[in-house]
Amino acid sequence: MKKEKFVNFFEDKGYIIVLAVLALIMFVVTGRFLETQENTEDSFSMEETIMDLESEDIVSIGFRSSEDGEMYLFEQDSEGNWYLEIDPDVEIVQEAPQYFVELCKNIISYYKTENVEDFSKYGISDDGACILIVTADESYQLFIGDENTTLNCYYARFAGEDTLYGLSAEYGEMAAYTLEDLLLDE
Repeated sequence: MKKEKFVNFFEDKGYIIVLAVLALIMFVVTGRFLETQENTEDSFSMEETIMDLESEDIVSIGFRSSEDGEMYLFEQDSEGNWYLEIDPDVEIVQEAPQYFVELCKNIISYYKTENVEDFSKYGISDDGACILIVTADESYQLFIGDENTTLNCYYARFAGEDTLYGLSAEYGEMAAYTLEDLLLDE
């Protein structure tokens, strides 16, 4: 009987040893994963404000349409009415440029990747869809690329930068407007 207890005790210890070895392996694997995450943290981050302006700071707002390739720039007259810079006599929906200003004053990126060398992989080109934000001091050109349906965002980059951003679908929708979408119905 004593021999039987000794064998059962040893068998139970065998399970404990196996569990201890598995725990050690998990500890090592987890440590390597966290180390890898730490090393890639510089190139990948989540939700960050990349444009932070007040509505009053934006004096002009525009976009180059991904649909027809035309640049539409809106400015305000002395009474605060928006007009199309290339044709001030065209009557436009006044809420549209104001919506664009509200959309572009605080731009949030849901992820970013730095040091990107080839933006064409993301559908971004210097003659493609873009948003133009003009303040009294400077202008910002934000190029809009392809949609990432998995992350529900659009790829984007600022002119002169090598950082890829992921922006909400609203920015892709903004760059898809055409002049017909912005005209007042008569």
